[in-house]
Amino acid sequence: RAELRYIGGYYLGQITTDEAASEDDAGNSYLDYIYQGSVVLGNITATWNSANGKYGATAYVRNVLDKEYKTSATLPTGTPLVNVTLGEPRTWGLMFNIKF
Repeated sequence: RAELRYIGGYYLGQITTDEAASEDDAGNSYLDYIYQGSVVLGNITATWNSANGKYGATAYVRNVLDKEYKTSATLPTGTPLVNVTLGEPRTWGLMFNIKF
């Protein structure tokens, strides 16, 4: 199985007009921090099952293209800081199963 997911650009939260007009020490607008541009994420999964159905294995790769994207952003009240949480980087794994 392979899948592509397109996510259009959106704002991760709300800020006040004053915060929107503010800049951090590096000259970046707070709007830049809370905006996530459009991104395409891809995942691949392969599953094998034995003929008798007793054994199975699944291999997967998530975020195949290793795209960096934001999942949340907050501006703590009274601070000049922005907390940004990033999505998972490329992740892979194997799962094995045995039916008793």
